Formats: sequence, C-alpha cells, structure tokens
Amino acid sequence: MIDIEPDFAKTKVASVVVLFNPSEGAVESILSYSHQVGDIFVIDNSENVNIIVVNKIRSIQNVVYVGLDKNMGVAHALNHGARMAIEGKYEFLLTMDQDTSLPPEYVKEMINRMRQQTELVGIASAKHFQKKASKSLQLNRVLFTMTSANLVNLRAYQCIGPFRDDLFIDYVDCEFCLRLNKMGFRVLEFNKTSIVHNLGELIEKKILFYHFKFRSHSPFRLYYIFRNGLLVSATYSKDFPKIRLVIFSVLFKELLKALLLEDKKFVRLKFILDGCVDYLNRRLGKYADS
Repeated sequence: MIDIEPDFAKTKVASVVVLFNPSEGAVESILSYSHQVGDIFVIDNSENVNIIVVNKIRSIQNVVYVGLDKNMGVAHALNHGARMAIEGKYEFLLTMDQDTSLPPEYVKEMINRMRQQTELVGIASAKHFQKKASKSLQLNRVLFTMTSANLVNLRAYQCIGPFRDDLFIDYVDCEFCLRLNKMGFRVLEFNKTSIVHNLGELIEKKILFYHFKFRSHSPFRLYYIFRNGLLVSATYSKDFPKIRLVIFSVLFKELLKALLLEDKKFVRLKFILDGCVDYLNRRLGKYADS
C-alpha cells in the first residue's frame, strides 16, 4: 500500500456530524476521530439544546459548531457541512452520526483505499454491522451504504448535487448513493475495518413460543420510512431493479413489527398511512403536523 503523505487527512478531509438531542456519549464519539481530520463541522438540529454537552463538544479544538435552533433534517445538516468543507478547500468529507466511533487509523485507511482505485469513487466506507474486522481485505461495490463513517468525495458531491433536503430524514443516504451509482461513481465498502455504532437497546418480545428481538422506531419515523422508501424505490427501480425488492422487504418488516410487536399500533398505522398518501401526492419535506 502506498501510504498518504503526513497530515494529508488533516488538510484534505473535513468532517460533518449531525446532532439531535445528543447525550454525553456524543463527546467521546467525536473525540475518537477528531485527531484524524481537519475541521469538524458540528451541525446541531436540536430544538432544546443541551448546553452542558454542547459546551464539551465546542471545547474540542477543531470543532466548528453551528446551532440551527430547530430540526431542519439530516439532509439539510449534511449539506450545510458539505458547503463549509468546500469553502474550506477540503477534498473529502467524513459524514458522521453522533453515536458512531472510529478506530485510530480509519480515515487514513479509507483515503488510501480510495486513492488506489482506477475508477471514480464517490464514497468509501467500512462494512457496517460486522462484529470485528475481517482478516482478509475485501472490497465490495454496493448500491448504497449508511451515512455514518462515509468518506464522501466532494468533487462527486458537486457533480451530482447535494443530499435531498425534501427527504428530511430516512433514505437520504440511500438516495444519494443510488444517484452516485447512476452517474458513474463507485460506492465502496471495505470489510477490513470495523466501526462502532450505538444504535440503542434491542427490544425482546415473546409471542407464543417465539422470541423476537428488534429495534423499534418511533411512530413519527415510520412516516418518513414509508414515504421516502416508496419514493426512492419508484425513482431508481428502473436503473437498479434490485432496489425495489430491498426497500419493499424493509417496509414489509416494519409493517409486520407495527402490527404484531410494537405498542401504539393505531398511531403507527396512521403514520404509515400518512406516509403512503403523501408519497402518492408527492408531498415531501417535513411532516406537516410536526
């Protein structure tokens, strides 16, 4: 492997992390990669700002904090950070959730991998949700990957356009990756690097003789999952037929969870129905009743 020159990452890579009502854990997460990048643009979507946590984050030397004072959505926050990185002459943007931590050499390794490719790379990421790093390196071209811990090529970002603000949350990352693929950029995952996501506690429920483990979404999130999932499927299924099956599988599982495993069933079904209706009417952006 041809190693990158000293301080390359710090001069060429910025990071954006999106906050929404963060806990103390967000501070440790940011510290895990603060030494690996230049500026860290912290975009806070919180409506009720936790001053104690925010002050700890702002005390990190290379943090640039931007408080929006209201929830403008994930896409808006990512685009805000991307614009600041472009203005700062950065070439790459590390996109992060507030609950994701990185190993010490993550950024350096991702940049090395990107620079070794002969084709245009739009995004490089670790493989998500593997328990430990693989012993042998495998590079996979994928249709989409999660936002957190991605290295986004800002030239590709400028070429295909920003994250879609009108999606607000959910499927923002999927749509952006599909657009990259459609425009000829590669979206790559490397399985040799593992990352830590703190996605919350698994819920266990017993029905008859069966035990189920699942992560629950709020009823409010189901609106975006169904509306945006249907929209992305309809937009890209012609170019990528597989995506329809992938998305409909997710939506079917969410519907079954809402009917069989979750509480507040009627509330959840109302949000699901609202999402489907707004998809049909092409009503996008933030949920009208929120």
